[in-house]
Amino acid sequence: MFLKERFEDLVNRLTTGEQMQYVLSGTLILIILISLFSVIMNLTGGGEHGGPPSERHFYCLETEKEFVLTPEQMRESGDDMMGGGIGPMGLMRVISPYTNERTGVPMTRCPNCKKWFLPEYLRYEPEDEDAYYMMDSHDLICTHCGTDVIQWWREHRKKRK
Repeated sequence: MFLKERFEDLVNRLTTGEQMQYVLSGTLILIILISLFSVIMNLTGGGEHGGPPSERHFYCLETEKEFVLTPEQMRESGDDMMGGGIGPMGLMRVISPYTNERTGVPMTRCPNCKKWFLPEYLRYEPEDEDAYYMMDSHDLICTHCGTDVIQWWREHRKKRK
């Protein structure tokens, strides 16, 4: 009986006058924050990928060797996404540790076998920009397991309601 009376007294105090406005305002703010968090998590993949990559894999076109750079190494050399070198056809180029020139191009990770590969269309530099965009080899096919990466993501992405 004592708890019931205390609870009723608390409810009466919270639901009268200015205090009720504070309770409703706080509840509304909390609902908005939870909704925003939910939308942001949904748009970014809900933490499936664990945030930004801790390292990026690149391929040196000159020596045909793979190398890895951390975001810190990319920033130090001026090769972050904002300051990286842009090669032919607008593709990002980074300084390769093998040649000390901008011969490194980003590799792609296969979602099926989890191995890194160089898409075929990055291996070639056609003379004519129009020829580059007309190439049929813009498909992302894993060179290790043969998975069509774009098709794999279409089949495995979360369905929107």
